[in-house]
Amino acid sequence: MASISIGNELKDGFKETNNWVTNNINFLGDIEQFYQQRSLLEKEYATKLNALTAEFLSKKANKTTSISVGDSPKVTPGSLESATMVTWNEVLTRTEEISRSHGVFANELSSKVVDQITSLKTSLNHHKSKLEGYHNSSLLKSKEDFTGMVNKAKKHYDDTCQAMETARAKAEKSSKYEKKLNEKKTEMNIAKNQYLLTVNVANRLKDKFYYQDLPEILDLFQDLNEFKTKRLNTILNNASILETKKNERDSALLQQIKQTVQGNDYKLDTQMFIKHNAETWKEPQDFYYVPSSIWHEDDTFVVENSELLELKKVLKLALQEDQQFGSKVEQSKESLASLAQKKTSYKSQTDAEFELKKSLDILSTYLLSLSALIADENRKVKAQVEVETIENNVQGDIDLNVDNLTVSTKKAGFFDKLRGSSKRKSVVTDNNSDLSPFHNDDGDSQSIISGSQHSVKSSSTSHHGFRISSLLRSKSVHSTNSTIHSTVLQGTALYAYQAQGSDEASMTPGEIFSVGQTDDGSGWTLIHKSSGEEGLVPTSYLSIESVNDTSSTPGKKKGPAVPKPRGSGKKHIKVTYPYTAEDEGELSIYENETLELVEADDGSGWTKGRNENGQIGLSNLKNSVTLQSSHNNTAILFTKVSLLRIIQEQTCLNDTQRHLQLLVQLLWVLDGTEMGIDDEVVVIGDHRPSLSGPTLSQDDRFGTVFVQFASEVDISRRNNFNWDTFGPLNSKILRLLSVIGNQDEALRGVSDQFLLE
Repeated sequence: MASISIGNELKDGFKETNNWVTNNINFLGDIEQFYQQRSLLEKEYATKLNALTAEFLSKKANKTTSISVGDSPKVTPGSLESATMVTWNEVLTRTEEISRSHGVFANELSSKVVDQITSLKTSLNHHKSKLEGYHNSSLLKSKEDFTGMVNKAKKHYDDTCQAMETARAKAEKSSKYEKKLNEKKTEMNIAKNQYLLTVNVANRLKDKFYYQDLPEILDLFQDLNEFKTKRLNTILNNASILETKKNERDSALLQQIKQTVQGNDYKLDTQMFIKHNAETWKEPQDFYYVPSSIWHEDDTFVVENSELLELKKVLKLALQEDQQFGSKVEQSKESLASLAQKKTSYKSQTDAEFELKKSLDILSTYLLSLSALIADENRKVKAQVEVETIENNVQGDIDLNVDNLTVSTKKAGFFDKLRGSSKRKSVVTDNNSDLSPFHNDDGDSQSIISGSQHSVKSSSTSHHGFRISSLLRSKSVHSTNSTIHSTVLQGTALYAYQAQGSDEASMTPGEIFSVGQTDDGSGWTLIHKSSGEEGLVPTSYLSIESVNDTSSTPGKKKGPAVPKPRGSGKKHIKVTYPYTAEDEGELSIYENETLELVEADDGSGWTKGRNENGQIGLSNLKNSVTLQSSHNNTAILFTKVSLLRIIQEQTCLNDTQRHLQLLVQLLWVLDGTEMGIDDEVVVIGDHRPSLSGPTLSQDDRFGTVFVQFASEVDISRRNNFNWDTFGPLNSKILRLLSVIGNQDEALRGVSDQFLLE
């Protein structure tokens, strides 16, 4: 039988198809109820059994139309019934002739038929809910997005036209507004170009939505209903077999039921539904350029100097994004082609061979891959349309050279996070221009700087007249199935993980998702969720396998250690006192804020640092505490502490005084010079760098530490010191310092730092 597709035949038919599938799934409740009641009535034999079959024949008559052709068919079916309804009618009719039963048969009927129908109905409802959820939350949102995108671009364009008109009116009255007029004209032209780009992108996304994305979802509903038919056939066959064993005298009647069920091909219901719901469908009107009522009346691009520069920046990013997502889209298409072939192979199996779980697993994997493809292909389509539109509309001798520009990345700024956006922005700048950067909020931040020379003229055919190769379908009414086989990497969360950064993703045990990029040795893997969310997660928290593999979902348990954060080894500064920037180039800082150290204080009292939002500037950090992190050691620089004052004030603590005096003596020994009591102390933690002799004793509370004089001295001058004796003693001193710190304001910050480390 020829391949059929609801998605190709019924354009924009989500509501009708969803209702039809819902009716078919709910109809399983009738079959379930029938066999459940029959298992009880079998003991009461012929009389009540006859009444039961009559009742369900009546129900079937009332639901034949909705089950066969949906709630609102375009053509009434008359007396025609779907293949499933014909099969069901045969079951009921033959059941009317059965008037004898046994208790054993009643028990078998309950366990081998009723429970299976219940399980089937539950599974189908679960997968139908997933399809509805994706349609309502993702597909419709994408449709609303490109519609809103056009409206927003149109409004911005109209606003700039109005501003231009206002500036023109002022310029006519006074020449001092001439510069302002030129600026407003440039802004208006840029807005117009962006509006034209948006219209073209929205049209292409609209085509993709109606001819590709939505039909795929409709086909998944079709698959779900056809899988239902396959499994229902098996259950009905089992019921017939049980009856055959129960009563040989009724074997002839039951054999007729079995034969009818075997003739219930999974495509027959779909064919009847399409035939009675097909109608002439009119495609929604394309978006088109609407000229402003006060400025411009044509749809041509403005390609003067400033406007052309902005178009070239758009072209540069679009070319890169087209290349970036092109390979991802092709891989996803190959993967989906393989999954589609598996779906077809499952349908071609005999009813006895058919396995519902594997079939539904394929549907889940297909939906997961499809969601990732739709998102990537939308990005690719947008980039291709931008390239095509710019190259087709910038004609003549205008040079579209963009290869003297290269791309770099930049994180989102502080105010982006305040607005709730964790994405990175694309920022395009031109070293040869003093115009403001071009921003693209769709992906990673990118800025264009000077690079190699390679011309791209408007006559280039690399992107001119392109056609977007769709996944398995085009605008034609027939689907095209790829035969390419590919392996999809699928990840399962072994443990719960909570994202700790904007580029990470949270997951729960047993959650399934596609793997976007495998571990490159950093300990992190990029994942894509069916909701469209993506991010990095620890590789040790995952089980990664191909779609052909099966694995059990482990119970909830504690995961292994999370790999070290990316970007470790940088120096950081913890701010003790706030500072407000007074000049350009300075950076405001706040109490307890942590900064990345960019350039240390050179003696001027100023330190250059980077805050968590990526802003860099000079700040007065003279009294701040510096934390220097690396893989093997940690250094804590304390502000000046008067050890002499502490000794004098803590006279009641004889041990305290004695140990602090020992500390000062040790500092003298280490440095080999006299040391003033008020000199600052440096405590360096974890390991003693570049020193010979035994490793220092480990301290459970503070780790292994050693103390040196604050001034830089030659490390070799300390090599002869007895570290075996010094280690435990120093550990005691540190404990003592923490005790004193809780009582003395001068050391409170010191003890807090040790407790933190």
